Amino acid sequence: MEIYGRSISATPGNPKKHTSHLLRVKRQICLAGMIADWQHGLPSGILSLVSEQGLLEARDVVNISIVCRNWREELSLFALARFLPAWLESEDSNVITAAVAAFIGMGPLALVDLLQHPQTQRSALNAPSKLSVEYSEAVIKHLLQNEVSRLLALHIAAAGGHEAIVKTLLAEPWSKVNHVDDANRTPLYLAARFGHEAVVNRLLEAPGCNVNHASDQGATPLFMAAFFGHGAVLKRLLEAPGCDVNKVNNHGRSPLMMAAANGHEENVTTLIESPGCDVNQEDVNGRTALCIAARSAPAAKKAAIMTIIVEAPGCDAGEKGQMQWVDLVMELL
Repeated sequence: MEIYGRSISATPGNPKKHTSHLLRVKRQICLAGMIADWQHGLPSGILSLVSEQGLLEARDVVNISIVCRNWREELSLFALARFLPAWLESEDSNVITAAVAAFIGMGPLALVDLLQHPQTQRSALNAPSKLSVEYSEAVIKHLLQNEVSRLLALHIAAAGGHEAIVKTLLAEPWSKVNHVDDANRTPLYLAARFGHEAVVNRLLEAPGCNVNHASDQGATPLFMAAFFGHGAVLKRLLEAPGCDVNKVNNHGRSPLMMAAANGHEENVTTLIESPGCDVNQEDVNGRTALCIAARSAPAAKKAAIMTIIVEAPGCDAGEKGQMQWVDLVMELL
């Protein structure tokens, strides 16, 4: 068989060399794709042949599709029909994420379809943060045609940071500010996750907005803002009535622990200065924010963050016998 002048055999002659042969076939197909004129598309029959003979896995086709962003629509539809069932059944979150990324370029309707499936909804709702307003508006337009799917419209607008659309949707009588997706995430969670301060403000002003609602992983909007270092969003959430600064995720980790682990020095200070912050709180492994900072904080930030925590009012690092190894970590930096 030839693909754009390159010879590719469909089956290996020696079973013992099967693994190396697969790698060669995969590499040859990828190379053929990169040197080809993708406006003409890769014939779907080739993918059909190699997939039927076990020469390509779902992940391989995903990787090829990401490289070949100018696939013709019929090829994309072929790959979607042929491989999406396997992706949806996969327990590998990376495969599912890649599948969503591969087909997001097919247009708003493709994203709408992915939003309807529990396995792909989590990844699909992360996409709007990287999409244009026009794309998000097209998706929302389709979602609004159905009484069930329209409840996800607010999630799309919140994830994309589209304040004007969020304002319009919140005014609808059917709108639910605390509606959750299949991962138990609210629009506020998504807005905080992607650092959209204006949208966070708009959602918090909506009657009944639950600032402490946690996802299926136990993460609150405050947790996500702390994790990703969105300082302005973090401060706004802390100002919300009833915001729980110490609420932990499923692993017992607090917003302070995540800010410390990821080197967000300013956020560590903000959280410690927040009324009621428990600097001595322990996760399921018995580790405090100080211990987590020593283990996980970026080297350039480690000493500063550890110093902030040790000097925080009420820190009992000395009582717990942590100061000896804290001093050792400081000496090694």
